[in-house]
Amino acid sequence: MIPIETAWWGALVLIVSIWAIVLRRSGPYVAFGVAIVLSFLAPGWIEMEFLGLPFDVRLSVAIVALTGYGLHPDSRIWTPLTLPDLVIAAMMTLHIVSDLVVEGFSWSILLRAYGEWTLPFYAGRYAVRNQQELRKIAPWVMVVLGLLSVEAIIEVLTGINLWEVLFARKAGDFVPDLGRRWGFMRASGTAINPIFYAMILLLLLPWVSVTYSNPQSRGRRWKAAIVTILSVLGMCATISRGPIAGLIIAIASYGVIRWRPLRWIVATLLTVTVICSVIWPKEVLDLTRMGVQDQHRNQEVVELDGEELEYSGSLTRILLFRAYSRALRNAGFLGYGTEAVRDFPPNIPHLPRKSEAIYLMRHVDNAYVLIGLRFGWLGIATFCLLPLTTFWTAIVLAQTSDLRGVCTWYAAVMAGAAAVLLTVYFAHDFGFVFLWSCGIVSGLATAAVQSRRGESPSA
Repeated sequence: MIPIETAWWGALVLIVSIWAIVLRRSGPYVAFGVAIVLSFLAPGWIEMEFLGLPFDVRLSVAIVALTGYGLHPDSRIWTPLTLPDLVIAAMMTLHIVSDLVVEGFSWSILLRAYGEWTLPFYAGRYAVRNQQELRKIAPWVMVVLGLLSVEAIIEVLTGINLWEVLFARKAGDFVPDLGRRWGFMRASGTAINPIFYAMILLLLLPWVSVTYSNPQSRGRRWKAAIVTILSVLGMCATISRGPIAGLIIAIASYGVIRWRPLRWIVATLLTVTVICSVIWPKEVLDLTRMGVQDQHRNQEVVELDGEELEYSGSLTRILLFRAYSRALRNAGFLGYGTEAVRDFPPNIPHLPRKSEAIYLMRHVDNAYVLIGLRFGWLGIATFCLLPLTTFWTAIVLAQTSDLRGVCTWYAAVMAGAAAVLLTVYFAHDFGFVFLWSCGIVSGLATAAVQSRRGESPSA
């Protein structure tokens, strides 16, 4: 088993070496994209600490590649800015202001905010500018997506995580005993949690459409079909209902965007689902459980605010709203700060700490709730705008450019991912890929505007 420090340096050197080769052959943009895509193969638990902050392989590769990009004579910072650009800038600013107000000044706050929000986003924004560069990066994404999917399938069938066999995993990242469903080990691959892994696969799916839409790649479309099937099977291998539901939402969204007759059908089904979820939330959630039994905490009865409530791992998604509602109402505009929500349960006021339910929940499994606790009401609003503006930008691009296929899929996947975030916190494992995807859409939008103005994005 390779020690974490050796694995970190080895992965960094290997990926940077490939980046340098691609840089010479294809320029700074494609090289940037290829380097980031390859970093998705590195397990999320392989990280080193510098200046008191953790740096995994993705962040480290992004720093090196962005530095090389800035120094390359063919690179440029191009405008105009897009809506996702403005939202990501607001998110980073809000992060800094919230933590400065709550915790006081520290250089680590500035570095953390940049590394958490801006760096992943701009790693995507400066990776592609046109369809040609998309097509150059797409084969690399297909290989990475295929490998990640195959690993997930092997893991669910054998119970062996190949990445854990090669690289030491930090204790406490994921509890194997709680990772079984139907007698199978849920695949977690390079992530610390099966849900995170499924989200990575979901967010990379739009790249398959690049190969399908390339008239010069008709002979390779069968490969794209195989990767598509493998990626869906890989997501199923995580046995994570949230991301699988997100995939269904993405497929439905794609159909709604492309074919008008489907809009009324999907709108009707969505309306019925929302109404039923509001009137019978527990019953609807029980339907999604599909007979899954939570091995250690199935159907317990806990007390919350003086009321006895039925509890299971699945029902935490409903109970957490009750558990954190008072804390959210009192979070104010800027929230309680990053340090207050770093551990679990969060070190914040207005929690029913005497309630057993708080301690049975292992995480705040709702990205919007956790962001609200961390950055307040402004944080929730700004964070919600990120998938929304990316969705809208992708829709506009699909209608006004020659990137209809990939942009429609990015819009659809954003809709699915935004829904899944109701069931999982915004972890860096997939958060980096999420922000990178937002940056990809933003970069394509800027390039499209330049093209309409008669400017060359490669100038």
